[in-house]
Amino acid sequence: MSLEDVGKLVGVTRETIRRLEERDTWLDTDRADQIGKALSVPLEVLGFSYATDAYSSAAKALPVVGSITSDDKVQFEQTGRRVAGGAHLPAGSVALDINQGKMRGWLLVYREEAMEPISQYVLLRQGQNENFSSHLADGTTWWRHIKPAAKQGFYHLNSRYLEPLDDVQMLDLGVPGS
Repeated sequence: MSLEDVGKLVGVTRETIRRLEERDTWLDTDRADQIGKALSVPLEVLGFSYATDAYSSAAKALPVVGSITSDDKVQFEQTGRRVAGGAHLPAGSVALDINQGKMRGWLLVYREEAMEPISQYVLLRQGQNENFSSHLADGTTWWRHIKPAAKQGFYHLNSRYLEPLDDVQMLDLGVPGS
């Protein structure tokens, strides 16, 4: 059966099926269910499993715990949505849906228990391009690049395309893909 045939059965284009197959786009449970039904196979055959002890190459179902808005602010919410993440992701990984910009449709994946306090080591590790999910003392969370401020214990959160958030206090941060 061709990608075009599968696409017709599911109601999407051949290109969408190709992108799902090559993991250029995220396979969520609804789409996996549609494809499984169209092919008369269980989800596990598609490499999608809810089981914590699934075979090692199975994509794990990650809960989507919120989204990243156009200003890089993190909005946490109970979505109930689950997407297929890579088999290599550690247990406890969750995803944030990126809603705007060049990375729209991508997910930021991290482990909730991998939050760590800001330190000089973290700042060195982030390099020039890495962004972290930064939890601030005011209760907000942002996905930005971190720079130390002149005042001890304060930081600047920078974005390539947005105005910086200057002189903020941080509680801890999430390290993507950790």
